[in-house]
Amino acid sequence: MPPELISRTKDVFPNSKYSFGYGYGLTESGAITIINWGDNLKNEPASPGQPMPTIQVQLRDEDGEVIDKDSIEGEIYVKSPSVMLGYYNNTFASKDSLTEDRWLKTGDWGFKKKSLYYISSRRTDLILRGAENVYPQEIELVIDSHEGVEESAVIGIPHDDLGEEVMAIVYAKKSDVDDLELSAWVAKDLADFKVPSKWKFVNSPLPRNASGKLMKHVLIDTSKNTMVEENE
Repeated sequence: MPPELISRTKDVFPNSKYSFGYGYGLTESGAITIINWGDNLKNEPASPGQPMPTIQVQLRDEDGEVIDKDSIEGEIYVKSPSVMLGYYNNTFASKDSLTEDRWLKTGDWGFKKKSLYYISSRRTDLILRGAENVYPQEIELVIDSHEGVEESAVIGIPHDDLGEEVMAIVYAKKSDVDDLELSAWVAKDLADFKVPSKWKFVNSPLPRNASGKLMKHVLIDTSKNTMVEENE
């Protein structure tokens, strides 16, 4: 959740100044697993927080080894009484997502600093640009902080030499916002290889599913859109 949205929410709803919180979780983990509120949220709005009671969270590397050090990225694993038993009638997917002792492999990439966790990206969203790992969420937060942007999505597209290059799709509030302005805006905060080399501006909100999640696979291939649009 962009820090600007947290701040705006507290301005609109003053009584939520201390009670407002947000967290991280997924259906397979039993919804919310990590949560942030109060002073932690005020001091670290970029973090969804720390594990809730009865919930264990680990970061593991590509070999499944636990990462204990701070600021080292790994896949988020979750274990708790609320973790699913498995996918209905899908033994293969269940074995792929759960270890034998029922640690759930979330497919999300993140890191921690002391007791707080930070989400980098979905593993499937990760952009491999040459020898660099690029996390779209980091770039999207910077783009969305521009006053002329309503929302954005960053995806990887094929590149002959680099493997992938960074592309940003932007739904702008103002028609005069252009790629040169936004490139300079992103370059102020992020490394050059994270600045999108391709920009696409759209005239309507980005596609989201019923729960409000951005459907990046539809942005990459519109034929993958299985949502039903209702007439007004």
